[in-house]
Amino acid sequence: MKNKEPYVRLPNGSIKKRTKVSIYILKQTGKEWQDNNTKTLLEAGYKSTIDPLVFTNRKGKDYIAMSIHVDEFYVISTRPSMLNYLYQLLRDKYNEVIKKAGDTGEY
Repeated sequence: MKNKEPYVRLPNGSIKKRTKVSIYILKQTGKEWQDNNTKTLLEAGYKSTIDPLVFTNRKGKDYIAMSIHVDEFYVISTRPSMLNYLYQLLRDKYNEVIKKAGDTGEY
């Protein structure tokens, strides 16, 4: 196999070439994103778990737990105020954060 320059085919069919440096930078971006998230959450009082992508915070009987998958945060909590605090923390840090609510029914 010949040594080919890396490229990406876009959804519209066009091809964009990338340099080897760009590929290296893309590989490092995920780690930097995770390091940044971890630092932000630990500074805000969250605790890390055995899974480096899961964080928790507890206030009395109330708690919040968050799992990070790529660039999405999955969050559950016993109190809406804890969700709102986390949402504001992330907005302050990352500017654009989209909040999507799932099932919030009580059982």
